[in-house]
Amino acid sequence: MGGAVGINLIFFPLILKRKPFMANRFSLSEKTKIDQNLIIGSMMFGIGWGISGICPGPAIVNLVSFKFEVVIFVVSMLLGMVLYNKKGTDLP
Repeated sequence: MGGAVGINLIFFPLILKRKPFMANRFSLSEKTKIDQNLIIGSMMFGIGWGISGICPGPAIVNLVSFKFEVVIFVVSMLLGMVLYNKKGTDLP
């Protein structure tokens, strides 16, 4: 992790000076403030990852294994996304 963060600190500013291959510009979040939504979302992500032991990206790739745990994880993740989008961006 430390190696990845170190490489990112060096190369990210250099990469941002370039133009993306398949877009006119990089799409970066304009939010700079840490708010309640960010904290709650981060906690939910961490808890879900801790309980399942798998990250969302590799879980999608692991769907080809048809393991029950992976399928349940991905279905739950997608359901959470759908419910969040139906409710909107305002959390209590």
